[in-house]
Amino acid sequence: MRVVSGRFKGKKLTPPPTRARPTADRVKETLFNILAVKLPAGAETVLDLFAGSGSLGIEALSRGAGHCVFIDVDRDAVNAVRQNLKNVGAQAEAYELYGVDYAFGLKKLRGRQFGLILLDPPYAFSLCGRAVARIGEYGLLKPGGVIAVEHDAGEAFDPGVFMADTRDLKGKKLTFLTYGGEAAHNE
Repeated sequence: MRVVSGRFKGKKLTPPPTRARPTADRVKETLFNILAVKLPAGAETVLDLFAGSGSLGIEALSRGAGHCVFIDVDRDAVNAVRQNLKNVGAQAEAYELYGVDYAFGLKKLRGRQFGLILLDPPYAFSLCGRAVARIGEYGLLKPGGVIAVEHDAGEAFDPGVFMADTRDLKGKKLTFLTYGGEAAHNE
């Protein structure tokens, strides 16, 4: 597992020693290539929810995001994110790291907004719909922003107030959510 592009390109990342399912480099590259079209100016502020190793948020920082909030309830995951941020040389002011449950974390972030929200929850718990509903309820996505969700190909969830654009990959899906009325890109 490594950083695919940007200022930390090629730096190795270590997964947590738990049952976390890290995003494959190929999937991460596909995800960020699509985001380059959906967010051509990039995202200044990023939320990496269910952070695991932190690879998605670190990739966003590497590609120019100014600040990333990482949230994961698992202590080993939080330690892995902390170590990976250190290994790539991320500046302390460029991130926040919280070892809390996703619902509690989202509630605490109320009043803040993010240009990019990355969701890669554990597949076994079907958390996508619940997390997306809370993001919408708390108004955490900036207008013009994108929620990128990696989920099991068999998991369907209600996008709530958001418009969905889903891409099928082998055994999984990437779903991109934006506020209604914004153009859905199907390139």
